[in-house]
Amino acid sequence: MKSNDKIADLIMVDVLRGYSILRHENKKFYFKHFSMLDYLGLDEFEEENYEDAIRSGIKSEKELLERAIEVGFWSKALEEEARSLKWAVEKHENALNKMQDKAQKLIFEKSTEETTKRFEEIQSKRNKIIDFSAESLALRKRSSMLIDGSVYKDLKFKEPIEKDENGVISLLCFGKIKDLFDRDNLIRASFSDLFFESFVYQSKNPIALFNKDFASITVFQSKLLAFSNILLNKLRNIDKIPDHVTKDAVKLYNYDKDDKASKENTTEGMSDLKEKMKKKGKITSEDLLS
Repeated sequence: MKSNDKIADLIMVDVLRGYSILRHENKKFYFKHFSMLDYLGLDEFEEENYEDAIRSGIKSEKELLERAIEVGFWSKALEEEARSLKWAVEKHENALNKMQDKAQKLIFEKSTEETTKRFEEIQSKRNKIIDFSAESLALRKRSSMLIDGSVYKDLKFKEPIEKDENGVISLLCFGKIKDLFDRDNLIRASFSDLFFESFVYQSKNPIALFNKDFASITVFQSKLLAFSNILLNKLRNIDKIPDHVTKDAVKLYNYDKDDKASKENTTEGMSDLKEKMKKKGKITSEDLLS
């Protein structure tokens, strides 16, 4: 298994050069990263496909959910529960990202298993209702558009992949896109020594690092610059950041001098958690979020 730093270095290389190499059956394929302009154009493409679907008689998510309520497969109570659980799961994930103690993380993950499982159950039922909605159709077409014209057999990006190769290569490409869009991967890549040092010297006009303009810079290059800028501002503007924070890009990104969860010595120790366990019989997510 690759370390986080190793993954970050690989991500940085891909982002800097503007393409990723995909390997399948001893062959190399090249995924050309989409430009900011092309990526922003996908929103327009998705909206057009949504409107076309509605005109052709395909129901919207709202209409499908309303029909499911009428026949008793769904309810307003379930819709509200799904919304509340989604908020809770996202809050749990944010809290988890701020935790440094591995034992505390394990306890927290265990305490939130029930909430996560219930959310996944309800969301799965909801997805069955909206899977063939106008929104879902438009999103699938957007995903296909994301890949079409982006994967080639050559580094000059002149020879696109053939249709019979598209299935497996598309899966590899979506996996790569997921890694490239991963927030923590990009944060670590943006703080890599060689890139961050160059960014500091060029911080007043960082886009010059890629010798491109806004329309041609890739979406991942844009995100890399944005994260580097946030990290640099924290280093410049926050006094007395602990050493263990400045050495870790994700910790630095999450660090807030006024946030107790960001400080080294303010998280509850194992003895405190054990005491709560003794009194309550269990530890809840609220104990760790408070």
